[in-house]
Amino acid sequence: MKIKSVQVQKGYREAMQFSSFLKQIRLENNLTQNDMINRLTTEASIFESLNLMSYGRWERGKSTPSLNKILTIAKSFDVDLSNLVEKIDISLSKTKIKQFDEWYNYLVNSGVSNSLFGYNSSDSFSYKKSRFDKDFPLYEHLNTENIEKIHRHCLKLMAFHGDIYGCIANEINKQRDNWYYLVYLSRQNLHAHFSWSCHNLHALTSLVEKYRQNSLCLLSEPAPNSQNEDQLMFVSVFMPYDTEWTAYTVDQLTSFLLQNPRVKKLIFNTHIKEAALKTSSTFHGTTLATVTNLNYKTPVVSRLIEVDSVDFLSNHGIVDRIKRKNAFHR
Repeated sequence: MKIKSVQVQKGYREAMQFSSFLKQIRLENNLTQNDMINRLTTEASIFESLNLMSYGRWERGKSTPSLNKILTIAKSFDVDLSNLVEKIDISLSKTKIKQFDEWYNYLVNSGVSNSLFGYNSSDSFSYKKSRFDKDFPLYEHLNTENIEKIHRHCLKLMAFHGDIYGCIANEINKQRDNWYYLVYLSRQNLHAHFSWSCHNLHALTSLVEKYRQNSLCLLSEPAPNSQNEDQLMFVSVFMPYDTEWTAYTVDQLTSFLLQNPRVKKLIFNTHIKEAALKTSSTFHGTTLATVTNLNYKTPVVSRLIEVDSVDFLSNHGIVDRIKRKNAFHR
C-alpha cells in the first residue's frame, strides 16, 4: 500500500492536538484504526504492545503516547518533523528538561578547557560564525596556508601526532558531498569547529571495527547513493567553546536531524568518561566500543556512543529549545 506523505500545515496558528494529528494522517491515507496498528507494530518494536483500545484512546484524546512514539509515527508517514514538533501540544517534563540542561551546561563549561567531543582550548576569542557544507565548500574560504595554521594550532592544543592531523587536512581538501562543517573563526583563523558526515546505516559495523583497531581518522565509508537510504550521522568533531557557540552547534545539529528524517543513528566519539556517561543517560545512548586512542602523544581512553535520532529529537530539553527558538525552518 502506498502511503501518502502528510505535511503539517505551516499556517497553523494554534497548537495542534496529537489526537487530531493522528486521526488526520490515518484518514488522509485511507487507513482503518486496525490498519494503523498493524503498520506501527510492523515498523517499530516500541509499538509491539499497541492494541485497539490504547490506539482508540490516542485518537479520542484520552491519553497521549511518549514523544518518542509521536516522532516515530511522524517519520513513518514522512511528516515535516520541524513543523510538527513546533506545533504539537504536549506536556513537557520539567525534570527531563532539567536533566537536559545539566548535560548542556556540562557541555558549555567543559568546552572552555576540555571539550566534550573534540580538542582542547583555554583561550577566548572574539569570533564570527560561518557555516560550511556541500553548498559552501571549505576550500573556498581556507587556503593551504590557513590549513597549515589550523594544523599547528591543533598540534599545540591537543598534542596530536603530526600524521593524524595531516590525515584530517587531506580529507578536508577532498570536499566530500556528505560532509558538513560549522566553523568558529577569529582573525581569519579557525579555532573551533563542528563537523559531521552522513553514511549508509550499514556502514556502522565497519565504523566500529575501524574504531576498535585504532585506525579511525575520519570515516571513509562512501556517502549514501540516494536520500531514500537509511543513514547514520558520524560526528567527527564536536567542539564546544562558549555558550553562544555551543548553542549554535546544538541547534544546527537539531535542525539537520529535523530536515533529514532518513538519519536513524548519531555516532559520537568522546574522550571524557563523564561526558560519555552524561550523553548516554541524557539521550539513552549505547556505548559501542571503548578503546585506548593511540593517536595522541599521551594515549587517552575513547568511547564510541550510538544515539537513536528519534531519542535525540524527542528529548524534552531539545523539544523545549525547538518550541522556544522557532528557528529550525531556516
